[in-house]
Amino acid sequence: MRGAVVLTVVAIGLAACASPGQMRNLNRETDRHGYRSYSWGKAGVSFEDYREAVFQCTSAGVLSPTEARPQFDVDTAGSIDQMIQSAAQVEAAQQRDQMRQRHQIIDNCLVAFGFRRFGLTDRQLARLDTLPRGSEERQHYLYALGSNPNVLRRQQLGS
Repeated sequence: MRGAVVLTVVAIGLAACASPGQMRNLNRETDRHGYRSYSWGKAGVSFEDYREAVFQCTSAGVLSPTEARPQFDVDTAGSIDQMIQSAAQVEAAQQRDQMRQRHQIIDNCLVAFGFRRFGLTDRQLARLDTLPRGSEERQHYLYALGSNPNVLRRQQLGS
């Protein structure tokens, strides 16, 4: 039974929050550190502990309720097309806000497990892009990067 729950939660987590192994900045714009994407790591962590932390934190992010905060009022003064467009913009803004909330939950959880963020280089991203999302090979690649103390030291970002 746990296997089915794990697969369901991980599938939902990957779809809803992207992979904790490659978070945010999905349009790959360079951040202030010069990285277009980042991952999480912990020097010397075992693969089993790495996977358990990812599972626990992704589960927390996916299953935690988020607060829908209305950010705009729907403009009802225009045509029906304008009202539909206005409502769609409100919904998109709420979804982005909920995604930010979920990412924050996941980030806080990973920090509590002792993980820290590190930037992914263009070369690492190019390799990652060749690996199917959710595949064992991709998980092992991210684990190899995230458990390597040299990578963490060179590419460390704030937590």
